[in-house]
Amino acid sequence: NSFCTLLALCRSVADREHHNYSGLSSAATMRSAGGMLRRTAPALGLYDWWRNNIAKPIRDGGYPGEPQHPFGTDFGLTIIPDYVNENEQFRMRKQYVDLMIRKSPDVVASDGRIQLPPLNPDSFQSIIDRLEDDGYVEKDHLNNQTVNFFDENSFIRAHVDNLFIYDDIFAIISLISPCILKFIHMQTGEELEALIPPNSVYLMEGPSRYIYMHMVPPTDLKRVSIVLRRSIFRSSGTFGEVDPRMGKMLPYRANAALDALNTKEIGAPRINIDENWMREHKLGAFDTGEMVRKLMPLRDWSLRQQLTEDRERYDDLREKGYLKMDLDWRFDELQERFKSMDQAMAINAASMTAAEEAIAARKHGGTCGAGGSCAHHSH
Repeated sequence: NSFCTLLALCRSVADREHHNYSGLSSAATMRSAGGMLRRTAPALGLYDWWRNNIAKPIRDGGYPGEPQHPFGTDFGLTIIPDYVNENEQFRMRKQYVDLMIRKSPDVVASDGRIQLPPLNPDSFQSIIDRLEDDGYVEKDHLNNQTVNFFDENSFIRAHVDNLFIYDDIFAIISLISPCILKFIHMQTGEELEALIPPNSVYLMEGPSRYIYMHMVPPTDLKRVSIVLRRSIFRSSGTFGEVDPRMGKMLPYRANAALDALNTKEIGAPRINIDENWMREHKLGAFDTGEMVRKLMPLRDWSLRQQLTEDRERYDDLREKGYLKMDLDWRFDELQERFKSMDQAMAINAASMTAAEEAIAARKHGGTCGAGGSCAHHSH
């Protein structure tokens, strides 16, 4: 019976591939395999496995493709083609099309694309559940969403998402049409490009999240992306639990804290350029790789040096009374995380030494000589 059960499963999968998910023979084989499993293997749980992993995904619109790592697994970019099934596409489409038709006042232009209000989490919760079940993210890790609509010629300029507010591992749902995702190394200006297929999910963690800026060059077709990540603050895009140390904070206090941190550019890598410098070097808004290569001081950047500068700005906010909450725990948490990342990336030894000296100076009550403020990429 076990052998017949496995044989029927193999036949159902092979037939499904041959008939492209929709052939009559495939459906009949699925029913046959399901009936056999229901009769012969309830104790083994094979029927439940077949129902959840074979029958239901086919009914819902298909199977995800194999995960892709275009720059190797250590880079931290994983692309999963066809991860969003037809039912999920339909649920999300109803949400964002309705927002556009109603011309919600919360639909705003933001750095080359249109940012939409948050969707009902029920429209994408099954995708999160599957990401958790498949081991891509820990349970309840993702708690925040940002929804972007790209019309023709829309774009997002090169940036690193806020290093202080958001944690590692971003999961981005990419719908309607393909796009190019471009990465630029923060120190060397190395440029890498990956093709993101429609109805896929891609994940960024480690170096692709922290060490490389990312951007979407101007698109030829309409596209929607839902960026899922973990934030320490509760905001309009929150759909899950935040850190217990922040969870009881009233929304108006959280918004005030976010405004204060953003005003001081805390968590935002700062690059010292201006329009005259860009014109002098004949660089445009999308020439980020060339810009980094011309900015030699940027090669001394490290995550811990960034954190040291952020700590100075945070202390200034606290001393002047603009920020009344204690975020020391967050700096301690990131200090350990960034230390391992800096070491793993073998980032410029001089900048690491400078960061260590600045940290030691702080511990002994001195001041550190971190660099000054300057313009930064939009986020």
